[in-house]
Amino acid sequence: DDAVELIVEARRWDPRSPSVGAVASRISTELYGRAMKQRASGDAEAAYRSFMAVLSVEPTNAWARRYAEEARDTRLGLGESK
Repeated sequence: DDAVELIVEARRWDPRSPSVGAVASRISTELYGRAMKQRASGDAEAAYRSFMAVLSVEPTNAWARRYAEEARDTRLGLGESK
């Protein structure tokens, strides 16, 4: 996603820019929605990538971090055995 890379680069130049923050918020919301759909469908690999993209844009999103960790564990076969 080019938008993610552009936001990350813009934040390097001006981390407090209100316009970058507004765009980052919109992109983060879209990516989070996509990631939640992937999570619900059981696609841990895609969900992980999408949640990590959310965190690239909005590093303070605690739920995205938690779900990224969950998807990572699923991908690696870690966690409780059933």
